[in-house]
Amino acid sequence: MRQLAAAWRVSQHAGIPLAPLANRLAAVVRAERERDGEVATALAGPRASGRLVASLPVAGIALGVLLGVSPLTVLLGTRAGALCLVVGLALDLAGLAWINRLTEVADNRDAGMRDRKEAAYSQPPQGPSR
Repeated sequence: MRQLAAAWRVSQHAGIPLAPLANRLAAVVRAERERDGEVATALAGPRASGRLVASLPVAGIALGVLLGVSPLTVLLGTRAGALCLVVGLALDLAGLAWINRLTEVADNRDAGMRDRKEAAYSQPPQGPSR
């Protein structure tokens, strides 16, 4: 909407017909939406990988229980096991937070680049100084 208002001001100030300008603006918006989809697609893989890697320790414990090794007895019944559980949980959560932060920064960087371009195009045109 902000882009349309800026286009209207440019059209009125410069005497440019609005229809071609609106068509160009629609093409820019479509391109931005397509790029947003591409960024979301590109970031889906790392996010899914992070979730998968974070779930592997739980799967390992479940597999140990199914095999009859009783890892919960070791993890909850001994000091070394409890220490391993706490450290492992902390590292697992830190890894998830790190992956989320990396993908968030990548997503925001793309949005920031788009915002800078939008700000550059929304500035009113500067006429010749007299």
